Amino acid sequence: MSVLLALVALLYVPTLVGLLMAQISQNRHLAAVFEELFSADGTGIRPRPAGNYVLPGCETTFATVVAAARQRGECAIGYRSHDDASAGPGYGVRINQPKAERRGWTAGDEVIVVGED
Repeated sequence: MSVLLALVALLYVPTLVGLLMAQISQNRHLAAVFEELFSADGTGIRPRPAGNYVLPGCETTFATVVAAARQRGECAIGYRSHDDASAGPGYGVRINQPKAERRGWTAGDEVIVVGED
């Protein structure tokens, strides 16, 4: 995991925990889903090189990334832009992007997926 992504995770963990607890209080069955996502083994949220999904230097929609991730047995939920990685507050992290959004991908970009290690 990149240092910058680890820093972003550290900054957002308290907020994320609060949101998860609110979700579980409304639907206790979600606890099992979150347990699987956030356990040390098994499925989790992971950054992957964008080159695993699209050709660097090409412009594609996020839907193309989602489809490529699906073919790998993963679920793309966002990305981290290498060009914006040093700019707060999100440090290049974009989650739940519109599928029609088009962007050019670089070799340093990462796709954030739900998948196995």
